[in-house]
Amino acid sequence: MLAGRLLSLAFLLAPARSQAPIDLPEVRQDAGSMDCAPAAAASSILWLRTHGFPGLWADEAPGALVEELARRMRTRERRGTFAKRFLTGVESFVRSRGLRARRLEYRGRAPHPARFGPDGVAPDAGWLRAALASKAVVWLGIGRYRRQDRGGVLRRESGHWVSLAGVDVDERGAAGAASLVIRNPAHGAPQSLETLGTEPLADGILAGKEGEPEVPAAGFSRIVSGFKTRRGQIAVVDSAVVLELRP
Repeated sequence: MLAGRLLSLAFLLAPARSQAPIDLPEVRQDAGSMDCAPAAAASSILWLRTHGFPGLWADEAPGALVEELARRMRTRERRGTFAKRFLTGVESFVRSRGLRARRLEYRGRAPHPARFGPDGVAPDAGWLRAALASKAVVWLGIGRYRRQDRGGVLRRESGHWVSLAGVDVDERGAAGAASLVIRNPAHGAPQSLETLGTEPLADGILAGKEGEPEVPAAGFSRIVSGFKTRRGQIAVVDSAVVLELRP
Protein backbone atom coordinates (compact mmCIF):
# COMPACT_ATOMS: atom_id res chain seq x y z
CA MET A 1 0.00 0.00 0.00
CA LEU A 2 2.85 2.38 0.86
CA ALA A 3 4.48 1.66 -2.49
CA GLY A 4 1.21 2.50 -4.24
CA ARG A 5 0.92 5.80 -2.38
CA LEU A 6 4.51 6.69 -3.25
CA LEU A 7 3.84 5.88 -6.90
CA SER A 8 0.75 8.09 -6.90
CA LEU A 9 2.69 10.91 -5.25
CA ALA A 10 5.46 10.61 -7.81
CA PHE A 11 2.89 10.85 -10.60
CA LEU A 12 1.38 13.99 -9.12
CA LEU A 13 4.78 15.64 -8.70
CA ALA A 14 6.04 14.71 -12.16
CA PRO A 15 6.41 17.60 -14.61
CA ALA A 16 3.60 18.05 -17.11
CA ARG A 17 4.25 16.19 -20.36
CA SER A 18 4.47 18.26 -23.49
CA GLN A 19 2.35 17.21 -26.44
CA ALA A 20 3.40 17.27 -30.07
CA PRO A 21 2.52 20.52 -31.85
CA ILE A 22 -0.76 20.56 -33.73
CA ASP A 23 -0.54 20.79 -37.52
CA LEU A 24 -2.13 24.17 -38.12
CA PRO A 25 -2.81 24.95 -41.79
CA GLU A 26 -0.89 27.74 -43.45
CA VAL A 27 -2.82 30.99 -43.90
CA ARG A 28 -1.01 34.18 -44.95
CA GLN A 29 -1.80 37.83 -44.51
CA ASP A 30 -1.43 39.94 -47.65
CA ALA A 31 1.90 41.68 -48.16
CA GLY A 32 1.84 45.09 -46.50
CA SER A 33 -1.49 44.49 -44.78
CA MET A 34 -2.36 44.61 -41.08
CA ASP A 35 -4.60 41.53 -41.14
CA CYS A 36 -2.36 39.21 -39.11
CA ALA A 37 -5.17 38.74 -36.56
CA PRO A 38 -7.84 37.43 -38.96
CA ALA A 39 -5.22 35.36 -40.81
CA ALA A 40 -4.03 33.73 -37.58
CA ALA A 41 -7.61 33.16 -36.49
CA ALA A 42 -8.45 31.58 -39.86
CA SER A 43 -5.63 29.04 -39.50
CA SER A 44 -6.98 27.73 -36.20
CA ILE A 45 -10.59 27.80 -37.36
CA LEU A 46 -9.69 25.71 -40.41
CA TRP A 47 -7.95 23.25 -38.04
CA LEU A 48 -11.11 23.05 -35.91
CA ARG A 49 -13.15 22.40 -39.05
CA THR A 50 -11.25 19.16 -39.61
CA HIS A 51 -11.26 18.23 -35.92
CA GLY A 52 -14.91 17.89 -35.05
CA PHE A 53 -16.52 21.10 -36.28
CA PRO A 54 -17.08 20.85 -40.06
CA GLY A 55 -19.80 23.50 -39.93
CA LEU A 56 -17.36 26.25 -39.04
CA TRP A 57 -16.43 26.94 -42.66
CA ALA A 58 -17.36 25.22 -45.90
CA ASP A 59 -14.99 26.88 -48.39
CA GLU A 60 -11.58 25.27 -48.89
CA ALA A 61 -9.94 28.61 -49.80
CA PRO A 62 -8.96 30.65 -46.73
CA GLY A 63 -9.15 34.11 -48.34
CA ALA A 64 -12.88 34.59 -47.84
CA LEU A 65 -12.58 33.40 -44.23
CA VAL A 66 -9.84 35.96 -43.54
CA GLU A 67 -12.06 38.69 -45.01
CA GLU A 68 -15.04 37.56 -42.92
CA LEU A 69 -13.01 37.55 -39.73
CA ALA A 70 -11.42 40.92 -40.53
CA ARG A 71 -14.89 42.42 -40.91
CA ARG A 72 -16.09 40.98 -37.62
CA MET A 73 -12.88 42.00 -35.83
CA ARG A 74 -13.06 45.48 -37.34
CA THR A 75 -9.44 45.17 -38.39
CA ARG A 76 -8.03 48.56 -39.33
CA GLU A 77 -5.80 49.13 -42.31
CA ARG A 78 -3.12 51.01 -40.37
CA ARG A 79 -3.68 49.89 -36.78
CA GLY A 80 -4.46 46.20 -37.11
CA THR A 81 -6.70 44.45 -34.57
CA PHE A 82 -7.05 45.33 -30.91
CA ALA A 83 -7.41 42.46 -28.42
CA LYS A 84 -10.99 43.39 -27.52
CA ARG A 85 -11.95 43.37 -31.21
CA PHE A 86 -10.23 40.02 -31.70
CA LEU A 87 -12.34 38.56 -28.90
CA THR A 88 -15.67 40.02 -29.97
CA GLY A 89 -14.93 39.16 -33.61
CA VAL A 90 -14.29 35.49 -32.81
CA GLU A 91 -17.35 35.44 -30.56
CA SER A 92 -19.51 36.90 -33.34
CA PHE A 93 -18.16 34.48 -35.93
CA VAL A 94 -18.76 31.38 -33.78
CA ARG A 95 -22.34 32.45 -33.08
CA SER A 96 -22.94 33.11 -36.77
CA ARG A 97 -22.09 29.46 -37.48
CA GLY A 98 -24.71 28.24 -35.01
CA LEU A 99 -22.08 27.10 -32.49
CA ARG A 100 -21.35 28.00 -28.88
CA ALA A 101 -18.07 28.47 -27.07
CA ARG A 102 -17.46 26.45 -23.95
CA ARG A 103 -14.80 29.00 -23.17
CA LEU A 104 -13.51 32.12 -24.87
CA GLU A 105 -10.91 33.55 -22.53
CA TYR A 106 -8.28 36.25 -22.57
CA ARG A 107 -5.12 36.73 -20.56
CA GLY A 108 -2.78 39.62 -21.07
CA ARG A 109 -2.11 43.32 -20.88
CA ALA A 110 -4.71 44.84 -23.20
CA PRO A 111 -8.07 46.31 -22.16
CA HIS A 112 -10.94 43.91 -22.90
CA PRO A 113 -14.55 43.19 -21.86
CA ALA A 114 -14.76 41.67 -18.38
CA ARG A 115 -16.68 38.61 -19.59
CA PHE A 116 -13.49 37.30 -21.23
CA GLY A 117 -11.41 37.29 -18.04
CA PRO A 118 -9.68 39.48 -15.45
CA ASP A 119 -7.30 42.31 -16.29
CA GLY A 120 -3.52 42.09 -16.29
CA VAL A 121 -3.10 38.32 -15.85
CA ALA A 122 -0.05 36.88 -17.64
CA PRO A 123 -0.63 33.97 -20.07
CA ASP A 124 1.75 31.50 -18.44
CA ALA A 125 2.99 28.30 -20.09
CA GLY A 126 0.91 26.01 -17.87
CA TRP A 127 -2.33 27.75 -18.85
CA LEU A 128 -1.41 27.64 -22.55
CA ARG A 129 -0.42 23.96 -22.38
CA ALA A 130 -3.65 23.00 -20.62
CA ALA A 131 -5.69 24.82 -23.25
CA LEU A 132 -4.07 22.90 -26.12
CA ALA A 133 -4.49 19.63 -24.22
CA SER A 134 -8.24 20.29 -23.97
CA LYS A 135 -8.41 20.57 -27.80
CA ALA A 136 -8.93 24.31 -27.62
CA VAL A 137 -7.21 26.64 -30.06
CA VAL A 138 -4.95 29.44 -28.86
CA TRP A 139 -3.83 32.71 -30.38
CA LEU A 140 -0.96 34.83 -29.12
CA GLY A 141 -0.44 38.56 -29.38
CA ILE A 142 3.25 39.45 -29.46
CA GLY A 143 4.08 43.04 -28.60
CA ARG A 144 7.23 44.86 -29.66
CA TYR A 145 8.31 47.06 -26.78
CA ARG A 146 11.02 49.64 -26.15
CA ARG A 147 12.47 50.47 -22.75
CA GLN A 148 11.62 53.98 -21.56
CA ASP A 149 13.73 56.43 -19.61
CA ARG A 150 11.68 56.09 -16.45
CA GLY A 151 12.64 52.98 -14.55
CA GLY A 152 11.43 49.63 -15.73
CA VAL A 153 8.74 50.79 -18.17
CA LEU A 154 8.41 48.99 -21.50
CA ARG A 155 6.28 50.92 -24.00
CA ARG A 156 4.50 48.95 -26.73
CA GLU A 157 5.26 50.17 -30.25
CA SER A 158 3.57 47.54 -32.42
CA GLY A 159 2.27 43.99 -32.32
CA HIS A 160 1.59 40.81 -34.25
CA TRP A 161 -0.91 37.94 -33.90
CA VAL A 162 0.05 34.28 -34.39
CA SER A 163 -1.54 30.86 -33.81
CA LEU A 164 -0.12 28.62 -31.08
CA ALA A 165 0.70 25.03 -32.03
CA GLY A 166 2.74 23.76 -29.06
CA VAL A 167 4.31 24.59 -25.70
CA ASP A 168 7.72 23.47 -24.42
CA VAL A 169 8.44 21.54 -27.63
CA ASP A 170 9.99 22.47 -30.96
CA GLU A 171 8.34 22.32 -34.37
CA ARG A 172 9.41 18.65 -34.73
CA GLY A 173 7.85 17.68 -31.38
CA ALA A 174 11.11 17.33 -29.45
CA ALA A 175 10.83 18.50 -25.86
CA GLY A 176 12.44 21.86 -25.19
CA ALA A 177 12.13 24.02 -22.10
CA ALA A 178 10.63 27.51 -22.40
CA SER A 179 9.60 27.37 -26.02
CA LEU A 180 6.49 28.08 -28.05
CA VAL A 181 5.65 26.62 -31.46
CA ILE A 182 3.65 28.96 -33.67
CA ARG A 183 2.09 29.29 -37.09
CA ASN A 184 3.12 32.77 -38.24
CA PRO A 185 0.77 34.39 -40.79
CA ALA A 186 3.28 37.11 -41.75
CA HIS A 187 3.99 37.49 -45.45
CA GLY A 188 7.44 36.04 -46.05
CA ALA A 189 7.53 33.93 -42.86
CA PRO A 190 8.62 30.27 -43.20
CA GLN A 191 5.98 27.89 -44.53
CA SER A 192 6.64 25.48 -41.67
CA LEU A 193 5.86 25.84 -37.99
CA GLU A 194 8.34 28.01 -36.07
CA THR A 195 9.83 27.71 -32.59
CA LEU A 196 10.22 30.73 -30.32
CA GLY A 197 12.57 30.67 -27.36
CA THR A 198 11.23 32.47 -24.29
CA GLU A 199 12.25 33.55 -20.82
CA PRO A 200 10.11 35.04 -18.02
CA LEU A 201 10.27 38.72 -17.22
CA ALA A 202 11.12 39.21 -13.56
CA ASP A 203 10.12 42.85 -13.11
CA GLY A 204 9.19 46.05 -14.88
CA ILE A 205 5.98 47.53 -16.28
CA LEU A 206 4.20 46.87 -19.58
CA ALA A 207 2.61 49.99 -21.02
CA GLY A 208 0.44 50.42 -24.09
CA LYS A 209 -0.68 53.64 -25.68
CA GLU A 210 -1.21 56.74 -23.54
CA GLY A 211 -4.20 56.39 -21.23
CA GLU A 212 -4.21 52.60 -21.11
CA PRO A 213 -3.60 50.86 -17.76
CA GLU A 214 -0.04 49.76 -17.07
CA VAL A 215 0.48 46.22 -15.76
CA PRO A 216 3.38 44.52 -13.94
CA ALA A 217 5.62 42.67 -16.40
CA ALA A 218 6.51 39.87 -13.97
CA GLY A 219 5.14 36.56 -15.24
CA PHE A 220 4.92 37.60 -18.88
CA SER A 221 7.32 35.93 -21.32
CA ARG A 222 9.96 37.68 -23.35
CA ILE A 223 10.88 36.14 -26.71
CA VAL A 224 14.63 35.65 -26.96
CA SER A 225 14.87 33.79 -30.27
CA GLY A 226 12.87 33.14 -33.42
CA PHE A 227 11.01 36.47 -33.73
CA LYS A 228 12.13 39.55 -35.63
CA THR A 229 12.29 42.95 -33.95
CA ARG A 230 13.92 46.26 -34.74
CA ARG A 231 17.09 47.32 -33.01
CA GLY A 232 16.44 48.05 -29.34
CA GLN A 233 12.99 46.44 -29.26
CA ILE A 234 11.92 43.68 -26.86
CA ALA A 235 9.31 41.13 -27.96
CA VAL A 236 6.82 40.06 -25.27
CA VAL A 237 3.92 37.59 -25.40
CA ASP A 238 1.45 40.08 -23.98
CA SER A 239 -1.88 38.57 -25.06
CA ALA A 240 -3.44 35.13 -25.42
CA VAL A 241 -6.92 34.08 -26.51
CA VAL A 242 -8.31 30.58 -25.92
CA LEU A 243 -11.33 29.23 -27.77
CA GLU A 244 -12.91 25.89 -26.88
CA LEU A 245 -16.15 24.99 -28.68
CA ARG A 246 -19.07 22.98 -27.39
CA PRO A 247 -19.58 19.72 -29.35
